[in-house]
Amino acid sequence: MGEETFAQGLFPPPPSVLYGALRSSFIADQIELGKSKELAIEESDNLQINAICLKSVTLGDLGGSIWYAMPLDLIVPKIGKEDKANPLLLSEKSGVSNAQLPKVLKSPTDEKTVEGQFLIGKREFSKYLSGEKEEFSFSKLDDYVKKEHKIGIGRDSGTHVADDGKLFRVIMNRPTVSRNGNITKLQFVIKYDDLPLEKEGWLNVGGERRIGFFKGEEPYDVPRPEVTQPICKVYLSTPAIFKDGWKPQELLNKYGLTLISATIGRSQPIGGWDLNKWEPKPMVQTVSAGSVYFVQADSIEAINSFAEDVHGKSISDNINGIDYAKQGFGIAYIGNVNINQQKNDK
Repeated sequence: MGEETFAQGLFPPPPSVLYGALRSSFIADQIELGKSKELAIEESDNLQINAICLKSVTLGDLGGSIWYAMPLDLIVPKIGKEDKANPLLLSEKSGVSNAQLPKVLKSPTDEKTVEGQFLIGKREFSKYLSGEKEEFSFSKLDDYVKKEHKIGIGRDSGTHVADDGKLFRVIMNRPTVSRNGNITKLQFVIKYDDLPLEKEGWLNVGGERRIGFFKGEEPYDVPRPEVTQPICKVYLSTPAIFKDGWKPQELLNKYGLTLISATIGRSQPIGGWDLNKWEPKPMVQTVSAGSVYFVQADSIEAINSFAEDVHGKSISDNINGIDYAKQGFGIAYIGNVNINQQKNDK
């Protein structure tokens, strides 16, 4: 305020927004039933988010399509097949590299690549995790989200007239688009435990208390592939929070793994507002959704034991006394490394 007049909404929102919306809905229902606010808050603390994905539904389409953030070890060439994504190649470091890890990821082409937020469908995602495919179809997130500009101004709390220096402009995200007379809505599919919500209802989402509708349905479970070599991928479907910044060091230490390479997106600071304590939440940096870690174990048995423990679970650390894993940060899926992706280019 007073320095910057423009802000852009974050979409998809961090898991904490969805976590807060579910808890708030439950608390409101319990208070209406006669429970104290304190007891309702205590009971809602059991909520555990186990999976978050997107679902696009076009009116008249009974099924819809499930989407995940496209893994960041896939790139889209600017020239050629712009509708297909190809994997980066694991390569040995050159003599002038200052990379911290044993191997780096190199583009299979010398051409420029397309940037943006991309989504990969559940079938392509399963094939990606299996390691059996080298070319993947994808969609653009912007195809399902409409950008809307909002201009507003702050008001003096006493006089309720416009206050100096409080003009602002923000880009909002509406997850509904219309094409050729067809309306497509983008929904969140959330798998969770230990919160007895109603089968359907209304809730408030985010700091501006946008209204959302929820209903129960069977969640989609991502099948875990059998890892066929002592190396595998760890893909993040939601932003993750680690004590060591971008590196999941506690996870590596716990399972005796070696991190050999990684492709991560730009860090996004996440904060929020604690309604119970009525104070800001600590600001932390996140590793973006779609990031991929390449880890190695001593044996195939060890890597599969790790995969069984971690696949479909959150790998985020506890920081500042906050259980970020419970909120759905860092939900990971295990995948095989494609043989051709491991061709060393020295």
